[in-house]
Amino acid sequence: MREVINVHVGHTGAGIGEACWELFCLEHEISPSGVKDCSKEYCSEFTSFFSESSNKFTPRAVFTHSPDNFQFKDLCTDNHSTEEQIRKQAENCSNLQGFILFRSIKSKSGSQIGSEVLERIREYQKCVFDISVFPDKNESGAEAINAVLASRSADCIFALQNEAIMDICKRNLNIEQPTLKQVNMIAAHFISDLTAGIRFGEYQQKMTELSQYLVPRPRLNTVICSRAPITSQIAQDIFTSQSISKLAYEPSQYLIRCNTTNITHFAFKVIYRGDVVPKDVSIFLNHIKGNRTVQFADWCQTSFGAGINYQSKLKFFEGSNMTHHERSCITIQNSTGIAQVWNEIGTKFDLQQKKSEDLLNAREDLNILEAEYEEAGQRKVQ
Repeated sequence: MREVINVHVGHTGAGIGEACWELFCLEHEISPSGVKDCSKEYCSEFTSFFSESSNKFTPRAVFTHSPDNFQFKDLCTDNHSTEEQIRKQAENCSNLQGFILFRSIKSKSGSQIGSEVLERIREYQKCVFDISVFPDKNESGAEAINAVLASRSADCIFALQNEAIMDICKRNLNIEQPTLKQVNMIAAHFISDLTAGIRFGEYQQKMTELSQYLVPRPRLNTVICSRAPITSQIAQDIFTSQSISKLAYEPSQYLIRCNTTNITHFAFKVIYRGDVVPKDVSIFLNHIKGNRTVQFADWCQTSFGAGINYQSKLKFFEGSNMTHHERSCITIQNSTGIAQVWNEIGTKFDLQQKKSEDLLNAREDLNILEAEYEEAGQRKVQ
């Protein structure tokens, strides 16, 4: 068993975490009290995310700086005990493979405290995924400062944005004024699909393998994500393996607003779940290869990758507006499209008057990152 410890920082990390663990419990048929009906046939891979004690299952999770009314209060810590709780979680693992950090890099707790937590978990020398909520386009320079401080980060950063996900809620789910809880539900479905290969199936997806595929250079580690289908309960569409592939590739399904034209790719991964036809997956990949809609850097060793998890059952939140589907698809793209997001953060940061030495050092680091994206994206496969 290769365990994963999930660390949730601040209100944003707690909000996404609450949605994720509710969904994980639904998928693995674990009750709110931690009880699972073990008379049913089930695989044991889910214990990569849950630990068992006295016939009850508990999330392998640590929450720090969470709101007072938080559901998983017994998993919460203050700043002083976070490191100790992470150590205890690690000691409870027989074969720890990595950490997933949940935070907002636009908030003080997410960027500063999150970065401190990141430094601590890096000491375990395990793979680290960073689920980060980025600043919205219309937010102030204060959020940009926090984001700059958090720019040095994990093995792979999965970029989310409230603004982009709210647009999906309005457009696809007919929700006029989406709440953060509804936004977190969409994020949770993406994270569930991302981690399904770890939690289900005989062949477990390794975090290191996925990270090495997605990140060809250590600094080019921020990826763009999407998910399909996301539809309301009144929608009557039937989505095939091909149609969800095409839909997930549409910029309207991206979980962050970013540049989508004249970009250079470094990696492109599609992960399917449920009743998926492999032939349809091949047709989709051959289509975008043939149309050359995705152009890779000529120095890049990777190209298109796809994975299918047939065993994991899709579940949906009770009372949500989302329609239940038999299959889903997420795309994870590493490209120069994310450089625009970092550039905009840097521009807003430069407009701020007061800058400490730490902030100036962080800005210089961001300058290097922007230059690396520019250099890496100049040479495309002809």
